[in-house]
Amino acid sequence: MAVSLASLAATLAESQLNYEAIRPDTKDAVAEAVLGFKPSPAQLALRVRELVAADQLAPAENLLVRWGQDEMTACWAVLSRDETSLGGQSSLDLSVKACNYPLTLVLLKYVPTDLSNEMIALLNEPNPFTGHSLLYAAVLYSNRHTATVVNELLRRKADLNSQRQGETMLVNCVRRADLSLLRRVVEHRADVNVKTANGTTLLQVAVERGNPEILSFLLSCCDVNAVDRNGSTALVSALRQGKPPYELAHMLLDAGCDPSVPDVDGIQCLPYAMATRDVAIYQAILEHRGDPDALAEPRRDRSAPSRMLHAAAQAHNEDLVRCLLEAAATVSHTDARGRTILHMALGLSFAEKTVEMILELQGDPNARQGDFQGETPLRLAVLKNSPAVSLLLRMRADPNGANLGGYSALFGACVSGNLDTARTLLAFRADVDNLDRKWAQLLDPPREVSFDAVAPKHRATLWAQARYRPRRKAPRVEVSEEPVDLDALPFALPPIERLKRVGRTR
Repeated sequence: MAVSLASLAATLAESQLNYEAIRPDTKDAVAEAVLGFKPSPAQLALRVRELVAADQLAPAENLLVRWGQDEMTACWAVLSRDETSLGGQSSLDLSVKACNYPLTLVLLKYVPTDLSNEMIALLNEPNPFTGHSLLYAAVLYSNRHTATVVNELLRRKADLNSQRQGETMLVNCVRRADLSLLRRVVEHRADVNVKTANGTTLLQVAVERGNPEILSFLLSCCDVNAVDRNGSTALVSALRQGKPPYELAHMLLDAGCDPSVPDVDGIQCLPYAMATRDVAIYQAILEHRGDPDALAEPRRDRSAPSRMLHAAAQAHNEDLVRCLLEAAATVSHTDARGRTILHMALGLSFAEKTVEMILELQGDPNARQGDFQGETPLRLAVLKNSPAVSLLLRMRADPNGANLGGYSALFGACVSGNLDTARTLLAFRADVDNLDRKWAQLLDPPREVSFDAVAPKHRATLWAQARYRPRRKAPRVEVSEEPVDLDALPFALPPIERLKRVGRTR
């Protein structure tokens, strides 16, 4: 009878059933049981958790008011966890996860601000069901009451820097793009140099969010040159994800982000800026100590690495080539084919102004390509009918320079029928003897060669200097006449009789 009376008393106490509806012969016993009933802290915590899970605000608050007179008992009922029920979650865990912030604020009234160390540790323990701390979950499951709940948790010394799979709640504040909440959290000395679970920095998260106000605030307190696990800064993220006019990239550069920081492959931000086709970005990066001689791609072998000048020329990005030349990029570097930027500019028919800028930076007008052809800049200009022929000759390009096949620039002009260029070469004392007789007769006036010349490719002295690609020979298959020992095979061959085709019988 005592157990049933206690159960009935608990039900009456928390649900306030009609006392008059009870049988008259049991009223005195029930009243005595109700007046004397007091649940244990574990019973109170379990019942409060059940009511919170059922989203019953009034009964839960009624229980805490009636039996939570002791401050520590009510606090324990709100914060304690029981692994045998509801996934081991506390009442506060359940209300925060359900985004029931009116109920959360009611529960927080029974958690004092001057908690003991034991209660602070209990408050900061992660939810065993989700792994989130209360602060992390309050920002993750956010609504218009989030700032109020976060303030109340901070007053109770909730840990700002507790991590969930390597992430703190500050990361969610940046993703939520709530500037006032972010300021509040940083004021409580949150670690602003934390990273996400995949190694992304806070600045990169702000760039992905695309909010200039959030990025501006973080730039005032974060390390602007922080890198992720790939060694990339937030500037690289802004260049890869941004759109013109690349406001976030300019903000990072003005805040002191170093554009020459290489990633794990040795690549700086200029290769990513090349895809933007934005001259203002090129100039801003180079003005902020960007390296004009930066690598354009990872070095995979021992060959000459591809520089930004070569990559920009290969992409036909003449604007970037000019910006790099204005930043005094080294024009003597060669690519994997042995070409300097002068060879590439002439071969791709860049403007004469670009060629002039290369020559002003001490570009060699007589350098040969390092490939099997060995073309000179003057021959390339002649073959492309470029107006830079006169410029090269004025910059002391050799008018008699020939490729490894022995063909001079004058020979190329005659073969292509460009007699005006041929006359220009003759004016700079190009040697007519390097021409065949039939080509010399085309000049105006016709020229006589000093000997009956043959095609220069047949000259033994020049042929010995040429480095043509060797022919690929088919691999030679050697047929062995020795008998093969079949007994040495690792399997047994079937008898010869079984290999004969047997006719179908009926």
